[in-house]
Amino acid sequence: MSSSLKKIFMYLPSARDIWEALRETYSTVRSRSRIFGVKKKLWVLKQDHMSLDDYYLEKSALWQDFDALTNKTHHCGADAKEDRKEKEEERVYELLAGLKVIYDDVRARILSQEPLPSVHEVYTTLRNEEDRRKSMLQDQNNSTATLVPSEASALSV
Repeated sequence: MSSSLKKIFMYLPSARDIWEALRETYSTVRSRSRIFGVKKKLWVLKQDHMSLDDYYLEKSALWQDFDALTNKTHHCGADAKEDRKEKEEERVYELLAGLKVIYDDVRARILSQEPLPSVHEVYTTLRNEEDRRKSMLQDQNNSTATLVPSEASALSV
């Protein structure tokens, strides 16, 4: 410990009090900065060039970081349940907000549901939509490839 820090903490009655004072003095500011950093990443993260899976994994990792930094203790089970519900809703909004435009229709369907589905249910819905689109695109490519050349050229006009 530096001599300037010793002056601040040396008259505390016990080692425990010193550690507690150090923790209160230094860890809170750092935690708040880290919490802000994680929240900022969550706010600005967009799917852009990422696959849906990669986007969801990135969001999930940030949510886990946030949870580790903000571990709340509740004295009442009802409070804990309400906090979980609010956190889940916020995460659904965060996930939907960063999606590509191609998910606008499914995003609107999800937001119209009552109650709002969980993050996992939203992700499953998005994956199903992505699989459906891939299947339809594959079917469309297969049917175009089986057309006679004159029919294929007529369709491309």
